[in-house]
Amino acid sequence: MLKRVLFILALFIGSLAVQAGGDDKTFDVYPNPAVDEVVFHFEGDMAIKGGTISIYNTIGVLVGQVPVGPSVDFRFKIPQQWTPGLYIVTFEDTDGALTAPIKLTIKSTI
Repeated sequence: MLKRVLFILALFIGSLAVQAGGDDKTFDVYPNPAVDEVVFHFEGDMAIKGGTISIYNTIGVLVGQVPVGPSVDFRFKIPQQWTPGLYIVTFEDTDGALTAPIKLTIKSTI
């Protein structure tokens, strides 16, 4: 239920950060819009712990899930079968803390 609420918030509000326990839980994605590849940039505890990146299409269907080890930057090649458009990205660290969603726009290569 929480993931669905965060997904809906992302569609209407945009990029957010969740604060838990006094530590900022933030990540970003660039370039955005993207064509072939994106870099997920993690800060604070997220860079130390690692976790799972989840990517949803605009109707809330999970289209990709990627485990990420401890890292500041993580490169992700966009699958060719993904259609251009808006996607929603969340990150859940190894302790189960979930970030608010970030919008990712994928552009056509043509």
